[in-house]
Amino acid sequence: MENVTNENREYKIIFNAGIMRHLLRDYNIPIADIKKDKNNPDKTVFVVKRTPEFEVAFEQLNKEIAEVKGENKSE
Repeated sequence: MENVTNENREYKIIFNAGIMRHLLRDYNIPIADIKKDKNNPDKTVFVVKRTPEFEVAFEQLNKEIAEVKGENKSE
């Protein structure tokens, strides 16, 4: 059986609607599919194709979140 890592997967699942909203509005990253969360049917998960544009946007968004969290810790 082939070892599959996250880097080898064609799609990424986004569990946070706020994150997906930023990706969609600020970075024009389209949603490939919307599904129910398997663990909580009241929640929705978003499926995004892992394009180079997505990877750059996701990395940038993670940096922004880390900066905000760092600022909140010093208060």
